[in-house]
Amino acid sequence: MASTSLNVAVTPVVSVEGLVLFPVILDSKIELTTDDANLIDMTDCLVSKAYAPQMAEAEFWASSAKRKAVKSNKGGTVTYVIPSIRPELKQRVLGAKKTASGITVQGSSNVSPEYICAHAVKLTDDITILEKVGKVVFSTPGETAQTGTESISFQTAELVGTIVPLTYEVEHIDGKTSGDFLFSIDSESTEYAVAKTDWFSKGTAGIVKVVAPSTTK
Repeated sequence: MASTSLNVAVTPVVSVEGLVLFPVILDSKIELTTDDANLIDMTDCLVSKAYAPQMAEAEFWASSAKRKAVKSNKGGTVTYVIPSIRPELKQRVLGAKKTASGITVQGSSNVSPEYICAHAVKLTDDITILEKVGKVVFSTPGETAQTGTESISFQTAELVGTIVPLTYEVEHIDGKTSGDFLFSIDSESTEYAVAKTDWFSKGTAGIVKVVAPSTTK
């Protein structure tokens, strides 16, 4: 069997940029659609990003020896640190309601919407990695505030989202599978130029295969 050598460059992470949230309208095996007209552009708000996987593990023992070990990533959580969470953002991201008096209210009946999240990770040597996470359901974050003092102290808020793998069957080189949730491409890839054109404007870009329009009449 022929082997392929992988040359991994030493390029540490410098920053994360450009957070956009796309509301999910439909996620079935055969169709994935997002409400791109009502996306949430948080490009100027993102402070940091962290991802924590949820691993499923199993070990098989026979004759007092470990014969098989399996690890599978089932999703996990993604955390976006932003400056603050204003009432309008609570309505969009957390499912909060607005009263007739214009007051934002959070209650036990609120249901957080599902989103596909897009951002970019910057590496050294001018390398960029475009990433998408879907689907993400955000939980109500903890908030910290303090009174003013003689020194300036900035507080931030964390949007913590639970990742729910897609039902949509993504088309891979070796077939179709469902359960995908992390999508990425780096700027050294030949397909990067095409992928970046609508990565931050179309929720399904990079996930749903683009079908060329028919030329037949």
